[in-house]
Amino acid sequence: MLTIGTSQMISAGSLGMTLFGLDFATVVIASAVIFIAMTLSGGMIAIAKTHTLHLVSLYSGEILALILSLGPAGGMASLAKGLPASHFDMTALGMLKIVSWVIASLLGACTAQASIQPILAAKDGKTAKRASLIAAIVVAPFGILTALLGMVARLLSDRGKLSNGAGQAITNGKQALPALMMSLPPVAGGIIMASFSLRS
Repeated sequence: MLTIGTSQMISAGSLGMTLFGLDFATVVIASAVIFIAMTLSGGMIAIAKTHTLHLVSLYSGEILALILSLGPAGGMASLAKGLPASHFDMTALGMLKIVSWVIASLLGACTAQASIQPILAAKDGKTAKRASLIAAIVVAPFGILTALLGMVARLLSDRGKLSNGAGQAITNGKQALPALMMSLPPVAGGIIMASFSLRS
């Protein structure tokens, strides 16, 4: 949970830094206070409603972001040609790193709120099992969609078409995704950034 919570705070800090130009540490502390206050004040019912909102907004936001960002990148064919082959090879990282990520993901999933909340809030064992299975199925595609968006950001950055608010080329991977969203049409970019903020 410490690793998961830390990664969420880093995501929020990177988003706030890129979007508003604020200090990273300030955004992280403010986000942590907001997240904790919301969870403590609302309890399980608020969490369940938040998860539903997350699901709808994340899917719509990530799919919309992918559709809009693939155009400037030249589509999937251009993505395949413009990036190193290692980006499409699951074994390129090495078996040790892959196994360590799988183990970390499995252990993290067992302690993550999205996994625990459906079990603790269920009315009976059957509902808990069904809720856990549904949560596992709907969460899995987010990794693929986010990876594709990261690949689009890498391609556009390599071509010099991706920059931060100050017009500087993106060299920090943590700022690539927010910068990609800011390069989209303002209304669509705002909707997508809001959906990504909910993810944090």
